[in-house]
Amino acid sequence: MSSAKKLNKSPVRYLFRGLYLCHMMALNYPKIILLSFFLILGLSLVPLPNLKMLLSIEDLIDPDFQTYEELKQLKNDFLDQDEIFILLKPKEPRPLNKQELCALRSWIFDITEYRKDIRAVVSTLGIQWPKETDSKFQVTPILNPDCLRGEKNEEEQLKKSYAQLVTSPWKGSLIGNDGNDVGVLIYPNARSDSSFYGTFNLEVIDELKKSLFDNVLTKHPDLKAHWIGDGIFQYYLKTGYETVPGLNLLISLFVIIFFFFFLGTFKSSFLFLQLVTWISLPVYAGMAIFDHPIDVLSSSLSLMIFVASLEDFIFLSKLSEKIGWKKSMRKLLLPSFFTSLTTVVGFGSLVFADLDIIRRFGLWGAIGAALEWFVLFIIFPAVLQGIPKLSHWSHSRRIPRFFSVAGHMTQLQVPRWTSKALLLVFPLALLSMPSLFISDSPERLLERSHPARQSLDLIEETRGWRSQVSLVFSDHLEESENRARLEKVKLWPLVTKVEDPYSIADYLTNDLSPPMKSYFKGLLGQDLLAHRLGPNGLTARAVLYVKGLDIVDINEMRQRAKKLCPNQECWLAGSLVSYGELGERILATLYKSLGGSLILVSLILFTLAYSLKRKHIFPLILSAMWGPMALLLIFYIFKVPVYYITSMVASILVGLAGDNAIQFLFFSSKSEENYNHGLNQLSSISLVVTLATGLACSVFFFGYFDPMKSLGMMLIIGIFLSVFGDIWILKGLTQKKS
Repeated sequence: MSSAKKLNKSPVRYLFRGLYLCHMMALNYPKIILLSFFLILGLSLVPLPNLKMLLSIEDLIDPDFQTYEELKQLKNDFLDQDEIFILLKPKEPRPLNKQELCALRSWIFDITEYRKDIRAVVSTLGIQWPKETDSKFQVTPILNPDCLRGEKNEEEQLKKSYAQLVTSPWKGSLIGNDGNDVGVLIYPNARSDSSFYGTFNLEVIDELKKSLFDNVLTKHPDLKAHWIGDGIFQYYLKTGYETVPGLNLLISLFVIIFFFFFLGTFKSSFLFLQLVTWISLPVYAGMAIFDHPIDVLSSSLSLMIFVASLEDFIFLSKLSEKIGWKKSMRKLLLPSFFTSLTTVVGFGSLVFADLDIIRRFGLWGAIGAALEWFVLFIIFPAVLQGIPKLSHWSHSRRIPRFFSVAGHMTQLQVPRWTSKALLLVFPLALLSMPSLFISDSPERLLERSHPARQSLDLIEETRGWRSQVSLVFSDHLEESENRARLEKVKLWPLVTKVEDPYSIADYLTNDLSPPMKSYFKGLLGQDLLAHRLGPNGLTARAVLYVKGLDIVDINEMRQRAKKLCPNQECWLAGSLVSYGELGERILATLYKSLGGSLILVSLILFTLAYSLKRKHIFPLILSAMWGPMALLLIFYIFKVPVYYITSMVASILVGLAGDNAIQFLFFSSKSEENYNHGLNQLSSISLVVTLATGLACSVFFFGYFDPMKSLGMMLIIGIFLSVFGDIWILKGLTQKKS
């Protein structure tokens, strides 16, 4: 029975007529349709070079963030942009010797003098100390080996220098607490032109690493360099983005193997991969045209398009074996439109999120889901009509027992009382929502064994901190008030060290006469070490070194700063502070997107069931929504933290979860009391789709970014929970009472 006959005089019938006319146009005029479409695909290649990738945390946050302007001002006023911090430490616990220090000094001189892409370099070797006598005044570096006379023994002098440094304000920053390492801070210039990766010059890091290795580390193999900082974080983000084509290749290989096993031909995978390519190209072209860059989330769009396209293609392939591709397409034309619509709703609900990065992902995910239906039911039939040899792409009879086993599995019956008891998931999930908690930090993008995180571990071991934020003073001339505020800040539980301009001035002028103190404080403004802190105009800042990077702790610090300076006499700023504000919007994003997708998908299911005059409408809706709600409950039971990458999982699953319910609706008989006809016809195919989707999501496990692995795991769990609800809970709820 066709979809149109089942609809009788329903308004949805008019939608079917419109879709059917478009489909028949593709069959009657395949050359015109294909010529037009491939012309669009060709034009899609034109804007692709304008596509950009986001690397810095500054680019991730929205302009309406409270901390947005404060972060921009911080980066403009001080040496605090794209910084690269190199910690040089001997493999055995000891200070650097004279030869190592001289090699490092020579390297720093070379990159400062001869590289135009380096704005400034600050290092332990650059820490100055003023000396005043009756006849003269001079400023010399504390750590100042005589490199011109390499044979001169300066071991005792270096010991005194290290002893002085570990009592200086730079203990725990430019030199470790034990004096057994040195630090180099490098500030690269931004690119004059905006590249694919923005204005940050990524090439400088590779060049600096090679230069340091060739000029210092190879000559002194006992030294080891550890690299951290915003610039290094961006460098590894770029490295992660470069792995995405490899993941696409991996999922393509999976499709080839899986389709050969379950659909019996290589032709099926070839056709599917072509369809996915035709969907993806306009999506990425649109992103380039509207200046929507690729970020950590949208880098997975191609994988999500793979996942979202699997169901309709497998359903079409299985039905075409029995009744041919033309009848299969007509039979699936309307139900697949609505399965695509629910997927559009799942992604589209993210457009109402409070974070621009999630809104962009939701928008282009929704457009990709809409294009999937168009390509499969308008472009694909035109291809098959024009090239009849492609029309027999599925021969799953080559798999002798799988579908019979799947059929037996779907015949298993869940007792009616058990299905009803499992509906407790809904109130429990709703009650658990206020207890969900956020926890995130930039370092968690990388797995624990990553070199960047290991370098952070070493920083924590040698200095006691993992990151830094800035306390910016609006008026550095309010010295006594600012000093009093800093004394309170030092008592904050997360702060391990404070580096401020007042303490540095006190330290450096402690042994000077009063006239010379005033003179030397004027010189401090010209020193790079002092310029890091200011003043710049009236503003100055103190660098707060903190134990952790979790956004919950950072947000608590920001609230403390607001209480400390209620009239904006000071404020907390920095990339980590803005990342923390991003985290504050995560739960609101989860609630809004999940609530919106639940309501809209439920309305679609209700409208279809009512139009088709089906009974058991509410059991159908509850069984379809059961999987995403069960996943939400798992978040609560297992204390899974919510962060911006995982906050959208439930909404996406709601969109995917409605697919089986819609297919069961259209393939069931109006006269039957339940959905047995549709379940018996399609449930085994649904299991194959679930298996394919779950295996496709496992590709996330091979990704570079650690949260994407968590996203893959949650999607897999949610997909299998959803199919359990779609099939077995629906069967239990709709079976007749004993």
